[in-house]
Amino acid sequence: MNDADPPKPDSRAYLYVLRSVVVVAGLGGISYGYALAVMSGALLFLKNQFHMSDVLAGFVTSSLVLGGVLGAIFASIIADHCGRRFANSLSVIFLIAGVIITVIANSVPILILGRVILGLAVGAITVVAPMYTAELAPARMRGAMVSVFQLAITLGIMIAYVADTYFSSDAAWRWMFALNLIPAVIAFIFLFFIPRSPRWLVTHNHIEEAQEIFTHTQGKQNVSVELNRMRGEESDMSHAKWSAFLDKKLLKVTLIGMAIMFFQQASGVNIIFFYAPFIFESAGFQSNQSALIATVSVGIVNFLLTIFAVIFVDRWGRRPLLLSGLSLIVLSLLIIGTTFYLKDSLIDSHVVEHLQSQAISGHAAGANLAHAVDIQRSMPSHPQTSESHWLGYITLAGVMLYVGSFAFSLGPMCFVVVSEIFPNKIRSKAIGLALTTNWLSNFIVVQTSLSLLDTLGASFTFWMFALFNVAAFIFIYRVIPETKNHPLEEIERRWIVNTERMR
Repeated sequence: MNDADPPKPDSRAYLYVLRSVVVVAGLGGISYGYALAVMSGALLFLKNQFHMSDVLAGFVTSSLVLGGVLGAIFASIIADHCGRRFANSLSVIFLIAGVIITVIANSVPILILGRVILGLAVGAITVVAPMYTAELAPARMRGAMVSVFQLAITLGIMIAYVADTYFSSDAAWRWMFALNLIPAVIAFIFLFFIPRSPRWLVTHNHIEEAQEIFTHTQGKQNVSVELNRMRGEESDMSHAKWSAFLDKKLLKVTLIGMAIMFFQQASGVNIIFFYAPFIFESAGFQSNQSALIATVSVGIVNFLLTIFAVIFVDRWGRRPLLLSGLSLIVLSLLIIGTTFYLKDSLIDSHVVEHLQSQAISGHAAGANLAHAVDIQRSMPSHPQTSESHWLGYITLAGVMLYVGSFAFSLGPMCFVVVSEIFPNKIRSKAIGLALTTNWLSNFIVVQTSLSLLDTLGASFTFWMFALFNVAAFIFIYRVIPETKNHPLEEIERRWIVNTERMR
């Protein structure tokens, strides 16, 4: 093979490989979203069968977070040493094992073990799926392919809501958990048909295999030149160790990625989902209506606007979606906070305590919504005046604006940007650190903000989150480059090496 007459890519093989990659990432996202949300409906049955206190139920639920943190860290190490596909395969195996253990659990310790193993799996998936997809995707469609992961998470949550509604017997929780085997097993089958990451192969000197895969996945006409350029970028990057982060430029970009994932959680997304049923109740809906509207309409808006992001991320770019979405998020939080200020609304302390005991990690997803609905049903209703009725509707509009804005911006774009901005040398470890930050910050934000809701009230809490999003807007505007249509190595050369400023 010579550079003057490179082979034309096989379009059928090209599309088959890309579709398989997207399917695996999407199925991982569905399993992840389902695992997060299904506990909302299963928890009532679990508490009855195992006689759990609220504190113990909260620990069972949040044990997924412990596994998620560990999974994100270990996945980054395994992906470096053994490859992205191997790490992906291992995460799916752990996913299947975790589901089976939770299904057959006959005691609380076994149930917790299953949840921790599930956490290991989904924590690894959040690291490996976006990274693997970004390294295989052509630059012109990389944003859409990575965004499918977030879209799949929202789909998994909607499926969990349906499952929670359909299963209603005492043994239903086993069937709820068992459904997650379907996407997990299908993903395992597809793993046999996806290639290894060509960028990982280059760093480990498997050039011929990388060239073959790169031809099928990138569809480029001059693969040899592209690989030679990649090898030049990777000449000293085969075995990056943690000491590589002592380099100021690498440390800086890693901290930027961690900050992006922190801002995703500091946006207040899970507080919005926690509080949505109470907001709908304030709009004058009765409890059953409130539960239906909160679960269905919020989930649909979240899903549809994520589709919007998938369609336009590679046309408009990452920065326009992030900045426009953040602007609308700030506006929506100001609306919500102001309407609650006019209503002088506070949440009863016992409600906050109950929510805190059940807080779990729910990356941009609303996994806690159905449980919040159950709590809202148990609260006494209050008579509605004409003024408070209309304020409630305005608040409802603010919530929908927030959910839709988040769905096309911070939700998928954070995964896209984090999968792109790191040099190949540190990509897996840096993404692992960024997603670990995401898991931890989500748990911390949910716990602390629920206390703020109790002490400060809804209005000041939502205004505080508006300030966080203003900070996120400034940070992204000043720091985050536009990565649309740029090969990963070019992003590194133009941004990390600073030969050009990317905007």
